[in-house]
Amino acid sequence: MRLKVITTLLCKKLSGDSFDVFPSQAERISKLARDSTLSEAETLSLQSTLTFILTTAVKFGVAEDVLSTELQQLGLPAENAEAVGRGLRENREAVAGRLRLKFVMCEE
Repeated sequence: MRLKVITTLLCKKLSGDSFDVFPSQAERISKLARDSTLSEAETLSLQSTLTFILTTAVKFGVAEDVLSTELQQLGLPAENAEAVGRGLRENREAVAGRLRLKFVMCEE
């Protein structure tokens, strides 16, 4: 459950959904990770890794079930892999829209 919440919060950050306006969301990610006995460095690593996985999955149009299967093959427990897949499924369009906007801004 924690990983799904963290994934959803990161997707909101990637989609530009008022993440900077409510710093409590960033604090919430840190708190959820600390509750899992992760250090600050491990928390930052988790955020960076999930951000990379989510943006790459959206960029290349990876299906949620394929993403979950691939994460399981890399050693992530099934329930955590499914949580990442569900978080992506629920926020794919918002993240894709924001990434397209960033790309257009870079082109100009």
